[in-house]
Amino acid sequence: MSSSSNGRGSRPIRQRRQIVILLEDHIGDPVGSLLFNLANFDHDAIIERLREYLDPRLRIIRADLTSARAEVEVEARGLEAESRHLVSAAQDLHSKGARRNALSLYEDALRLDPLNSEAALGLGLLLADLKRYDEALRMLKRAREYSTDRPDLLNALGRVSMQADRKASAIVYFERAYQLDPTNGAVRRALIEAGRNPPTRLQLVTPATHPNRKN
Repeated sequence: MSSSSNGRGSRPIRQRRQIVILLEDHIGDPVGSLLFNLANFDHDAIIERLREYLDPRLRIIRADLTSARAEVEVEARGLEAESRHLVSAAQDLHSKGARRNALSLYEDALRLDPLNSEAALGLGLLLADLKRYDEALRMLKRAREYSTDRPDLLNALGRVSMQADRKASAIVYFERAYQLDPTNGAVRRALIEAGRNPPTRLQLVTPATHPNRKN
């Protein structure tokens, strides 16, 4: 690996990002418990619980929580360009079946830029291919938290949830994806295979669960 791709010789750039953590992604885990029982936690306990969940390289600047979501402004130092380069290389290796090498590159990309949502997405898809479904879901949820909601990511969360025998969660993700793009054939088929008829246009309600923000 060259010095340009592994980050040696480059100076990390400080970046701030708002990430959104949704209750629907964390039913039954410590973050979900925090949101569901928010009144039982004081400020210090909330920040500590968020620190335990987030990548340790992220510094929490501000956190606004409701019972359904946490909007957290974080700061990190990263090598964005180098990280994107590794993601491209990992995607190419993954497409050629070189999973072990691709896995290593995705992990390196996240080390260089812990807020790289494309690296988290690619790693999540690769872990799903390896049938490591719990790890795949954790990484895909991270990709969602670091990015905007988009049909391909929500469809991936749905597919992996089905593979992990979490049908109820899968249907929620498929329906979210369908709301964003009713013309998406893959999402439509996934809903039907999950036993749900895609909603009509009159039934569609745009979800207010994730703010628009740049990746």
